Amino acid sequence: MNSQIRTIITDIKAAARIGHPESLWAALEGLLNLPQTLGNPPMTPAFIEKAILPVGEALASPRLNLALIQPLSDEPQAVLRASAAAALAFRYLNQDQITIKQLNKPAADSRQDVRLALQFGLSKTDDPLKIEPLIEQWLPASSPRLQALAISLLPHQPGQALARLAAQKINSDPDVRAALVGTLIALAQAGQAEDVLTLLAKWAADQDNHIWTICKTLAGSWAAKFPEQALDILSALIPQADNPKQIINTLQALHRHGAGEEVISTLKAWQQ
Repeated sequence: MNSQIRTIITDIKAAARIGHPESLWAALEGLLNLPQTLGNPPMTPAFIEKAILPVGEALASPRLNLALIQPLSDEPQAVLRASAAAALAFRYLNQDQITIKQLNKPAADSRQDVRLALQFGLSKTDDPLKIEPLIEQWLPASSPRLQALAISLLPHQPGQALARLAAQKINSDPDVRAALVGTLIALAQAGQAEDVLTLLAKWAADQDNHIWTICKTLAGSWAAKFPEQALDILSALIPQADNPKQIINTLQALHRHGAGEEVISTLKAWQQ
């Protein structure tokens, strides 16, 4: 964290302790002049983690009236909306009278980085029960943004995550599919690789256009430890693959990550 960001966070914390609207807005204006936010560009996950989350924690101070935070969610600058999203997440986790309805707005924000700030904030919980109501409501939602956010939170409920995904109709929206890949890889790396492979095999057999998700998930380094299962799944995808390139790319990724010569043999056979 550079000194400019550190100074802004310190100023926001001081303004939050005072609780004076003018002081708070003066401190928040510093966020608008950072190189990472000037011109309202997309914010990186690293910037959200290092800058936005500390700002959100400061804004979650119980001394700060919620009425001062909520207007930030309507600001045109994404950095302010992201700060409000993180603050609402921390307040929700602290049981500070924040409802799911209040979280729906940042969860459905048009900017992915704003939604990511909310996700990162909610992910700071060490109590899975606190995010259970959110997953329960957002996972079956018709909004792809809400469903993607729910899927991204599932690794915090590892005992239920795969069963929920197996029973859920997954939206084909790119954000949803990207969230699904991230969650499946996280679960596989956390000791549930066999169960992830079982789910992928089921999807491959269903012929239900899960090719991109399956290939991206199997391209993760975790899958190289299970070459036989991975090859069986990829073989099942061949009849439904309009373009075999993504399957070949997955095979190449498996080999890069240390899968055996069996993968190369299969790749050569398919290329022929």
